[in-house]
Amino acid sequence: MRSNYLIMKLPHSLMKLPPFLSITCLLLLLSTSGLAVTHISGPIGGKTFLADDSPFIIESDITVQKGQTTTIKEGCIFLFKPFAGLIVNGKIEVLGSTEKRCVFTSVNDANFNPSSEQTAAPFDWNGIAIEPTCDRALFRNTNVAYTVYGIKSKLPGVVLYNCIFSQNGQFHFTLSGKTLEVHDNLPYSYNVKQEEDALRWEQERQKAEADALIHAKTIKIVRLSSAIFLATAGVATGTAGGYFASQSSLWNSRYSDTSWAGSDVKKQKEASSLSLSNKNAAIAYLCAAGVSIPTSIILFIIHPEKKVQPKLASINVGGNLALGKVTVRMCLVF
Repeated sequence: MRSNYLIMKLPHSLMKLPPFLSITCLLLLLSTSGLAVTHISGPIGGKTFLADDSPFIIESDITVQKGQTTTIKEGCIFLFKPFAGLIVNGKIEVLGSTEKRCVFTSVNDANFNPSSEQTAAPFDWNGIAIEPTCDRALFRNTNVAYTVYGIKSKLPGVVLYNCIFSQNGQFHFTLSGKTLEVHDNLPYSYNVKQEEDALRWEQERQKAEADALIHAKTIKIVRLSSAIFLATAGVATGTAGGYFASQSSLWNSRYSDTSWAGSDVKKQKEASSLSLSNKNAAIAYLCAAGVSIPTSIILFIIHPEKKVQPKLASINVGGNLALGKVTVRMCLVF
């Protein structure tokens, strides 16, 4: 991905070079782009790590501070130098997938660092320490290799989902000082029901949000359609009201015009009746327009919202009770 990015960003001056020079520059660029790494150490709370920036070289201990959250996305590779490790005092979510696992291993691991001049071995780096202050620790589809103690957790609610431990020195996984039986290079899960509950709740939350979005769009379409219809009806009824008002005025003038009706009482009554009926029709249509047009304007401009009581789903995650909240907003229709 870095190679493609760099090629796309090549300056125009490079493109203007002679062909053999352009090819040479491209080969040098491609050969060096694969060596790009990210060096990190110290606090990492509040950060999200992406595979595009991988691999990450850990120079010294990295720490998730208390009250902070660190998210590690699928495909991330962490290469630890000697005496370095990961300490979790806050919240960590390692979200590997079956296709792109997350890896915590030695900087000497040739599988992920071909340029290493040493052979990876147990005790190469400290491991992952989860402290009692940790709010939540989730490791999904994660590899841990060549450590001193693998994952050492003081949080009973730690969640391991399809993790693989390899070539760790003292042990692979300990919980509150107790060593649990974990076999080398075999998938291992712990508190998996909590993870399944969390995944199920997340799917339900996403579905609720999608349904709410569809509902909101439907309401918006109905509201705008209603506004357009009322505006059109308002213009039509207003036009009709104006027409009947002009007719009422016309017949009223004829009623008052002695040269038109003369002494013909029948004509006078007819003119009076037509003037009155047109006047009533004009009033009715103009009243309808007076209601339709302002209502359509309100529907176009005003977007009142009503908060629906959130649906709460409780799941036991990381030894603590977490309440998942889904808030749905609904537009009112007049």
